[in-house]
Amino acid sequence: MAAMTDIAPVLVEAHARATVIGPLEAGRRYRFVISDVQHWSDGAIPSDPVTGNARADAGRVLGFLFKKMAEAPFGALVGRIDGAPHSEFAVGDHLAGADGASDFEPKVSGDLIVAFNDVILDAAYADNAGTLRLSVLDVTGA
Repeated sequence: MAAMTDIAPVLVEAHARATVIGPLEAGRRYRFVISDVQHWSDGAIPSDPVTGNARADAGRVLGFLFKKMAEAPFGALVGRIDGAPHSEFAVGDHLAGADGASDFEPKVSGDLIVAFNDVILDAAYADNAGTLRLSVLDVTGA
């Protein structure tokens, strides 16, 4: 396999249903860096791209069934590999330098797509606010 290069910081907006970060290759190992977080929220409910907001999960029984990734809290940054069914994951589980974090190893190659974990309806993203920058580090062989 050819050596991959890291992906420089990409702006992610909370109101965007999907942001393409760049290509990842199956069989390689990656870690993520979240930086420059600005007012990450679901309407008036502040959130965190790593931990989400458990308070936002409470009382949203119907919404829980229809969010991008059911296992991750509302407001967390979630990712998937484009074209790969059931490839969703919580980005915060794979942060560079974080205690207990693990490497992300995609099973298939494709573009990494990330989003604010919210109900999958277009209207649900309209009240989201904030931005962050996401970088990808190729840690294969590190």
